[in-house]
Amino acid sequence: MSSVAASGGYYIAMPADEIWASSSTITGSIGVGAILPTVQRGLERLGIHVDGFGTTKLAGQLRLDRPLGEDARRVLTASVEDAYRIFVGQVAEARDMTPERADSIARGRVWIGADGLELGLVDSLGGIDEAVQAAASRAGLQEGGYGRSYIEPELSFAQRLAAALVMRTVRALTALGLREPALVPGEFLRRTLRSLDREVKSLTALNDPRGLYYHCFCTVD
Repeated sequence: MSSVAASGGYYIAMPADEIWASSSTITGSIGVGAILPTVQRGLERLGIHVDGFGTTKLAGQLRLDRPLGEDARRVLTASVEDAYRIFVGQVAEARDMTPERADSIARGRVWIGADGLELGLVDSLGGIDEAVQAAASRAGLQEGGYGRSYIEPELSFAQRLAAALVMRTVRALTALGLREPALVPGEFLRRTLRSLDREVKSLTALNDPRGLYYHCFCTVD
């Protein structure tokens, strides 16, 4: 696992015989959530009103132009809880721990690779070279008796031109002293975790019983 392997990324890694990560790999985030945006209040501001009738209790409860119905809310909640139970169960089975132990380090929390090693989410710390050596050892291959190749999509002329332009621009700005120095790994990690923490807190704040929310993507000075 390289820079980030959280949630779905970790789910993919779980069946591996060995999980390798760097000490700063963003990992974990074992959790499940669901968001269903509705726009009925915005439509009402525009003078648009929706009405109708259905043949079942669930009819229309998932329409985006109406508030989320209580029956639909219960169905979604049950679905999320079931998916979370499956996720935690898969973690417990793959990492040889009890479901209770897996749940105690899950609940959507984010860890770094060093913490993941202590918690049992990863097996070893290292980079791509160490991971390749471990895979070769499991395959019974001797050092020097194997190679590796990187398969990447071929860039178009426009993509190569854009990449070259970006590199030249960065070098020019650096030479002129107009580009901020690169963040040291520790500072980058701290900023990343703070950003993830803000996102998690904003999601956990979505607890309005009516399911009514408004989010502004603008910046207020």
